[in-house]
Amino acid sequence: LPGFGEKQAALYRQFPNANLMLALMRDGFHEGAVGGKVELQGDGSPLLDYPLTDYVLEGARRSMLAMAQIQFEAGATTVYPGHELAEGTSTWQATKAAIEALPMKPLLTKIGSAHVMGGCGLAGDEKLGVTRPDGQHWQIENLSIHDGSLFPTSIGANLPGFGEKQAALYRQFPKANVMLALMRDGFHEGAVGGKVELQSDGSPLLDYPLTDYVLEGARRSMLAMAQIQFEAGATMVYPGHELAEGSSTWAATKAAIDALPMKPLLTKIGSAHVMGGCGLAGDEKLGVTRPDGQHWQIENLSIHDGSLFPTSIGANPQLSIYGNVNRLAQGLAKRLGGAAVALA
Repeated sequence: LPGFGEKQAALYRQFPNANLMLALMRDGFHEGAVGGKVELQGDGSPLLDYPLTDYVLEGARRSMLAMAQIQFEAGATTVYPGHELAEGTSTWQATKAAIEALPMKPLLTKIGSAHVMGGCGLAGDEKLGVTRPDGQHWQIENLSIHDGSLFPTSIGANLPGFGEKQAALYRQFPKANVMLALMRDGFHEGAVGGKVELQSDGSPLLDYPLTDYVLEGARRSMLAMAQIQFEAGATMVYPGHELAEGSSTWAATKAAIDALPMKPLLTKIGSAHVMGGCGLAGDEKLGVTRPDGQHWQIENLSIHDGSLFPTSIGANPQLSIYGNVNRLAQGLAKRLGGAAVALA
């Protein structure tokens, strides 16, 4: 969000009515967007050098224009481009003019990274990559690489403490590894899940009971993950709990986790890849959406997203959503136009 203080707070208060779009920009395919590099500093910590060239920044401008137009076509009443100097505007023409006038500069233009990949690329030849096709490092005999990405925002949201205590943990970020446990609800009477209701102003209200069963599941997850970390060579482990301290042995960490009070707001529990809410069903009494994606009660509404799942599938749903949307979109196009449409 742009701005600070009350300006940003006012935008935060619009959160229940907000929709967010982002554009994925890929580097390495144009001389103006060659990507970046990571170097190790003297203390072993990484230093990122990623040039935000004029080509990249103008690509961000084009992305803002495309997303703003889509938002207005979808019924948005005010659009805020991803730029520190941007103001909200209520028409496509005004937003287009504002975006075209924005100075596209680093730190002003909202550009970030997600799903960071690469750095130890697989290759069939050691001259072309760092890692063999089986995950073994080409040069280091006893090193296999099977990893994902770790973001400062995600680790920061889950570190215990405040101020200098948290800052000290942040300084360990280059050497950190994070694990998470996926907990699925709806399969036990102690973890029935939650519900979302609409308040009088149309904003959503979530009621998700963190029962003793759920919280003890979190404790068991912490124990399992801590043991894995120490088996993998960790020298210090911090459980996901606001009162947790780091411990340097499995025995000490186990005792600490066993003693932690598993309470809401103290135990680090969150949600990701939220699914369900408009579940597919062959009968209108059993779900919100027909098997073809059409809403059971609202004739001109089709739903093609992760809300179609009856519950969480317990995994990243990206490919499942792609497959469902591909099938449903082809059916919708045929119903609307009368002709079959083949999508990739």
